[in-house]
Amino acid sequence: MSETRDTVAELTALSNRIVELEDRVKELEARTTQSRPEVTEDVMVAISAACAAYFGERAVIKQVHRRRSGAWASMGRSAVHLSHADMRHHAMIGTPDRPTFDRGRQ
Repeated sequence: MSETRDTVAELTALSNRIVELEDRVKELEARTTQSRPEVTEDVMVAISAACAAYFGERAVIKQVHRRRSGAWASMGRSAVHLSHADMRHHAMIGTPDRPTFDRGRQ
């Protein structure tokens, strides 16, 4: 009889722990959906139209992820800065019709 009571007590404790874990999972899922809202149908239609215009034919979109970081914008700015640096470098090298002027070196 004592083994049965011990087993029932263990099962009750495990059941309570399972309920606690289920509540925790629900809370974490709620936080996740708040920080990553679903992509609306309007946004999907706009993305599909842009892809179709770019490729010239209908494209299948398999996944869409929202990004919060500014990495894409940062890469774009970096590319612009590098292209301007290249232009400046080429202008300073000198060509037959444009001599090089080095200040400080004579």
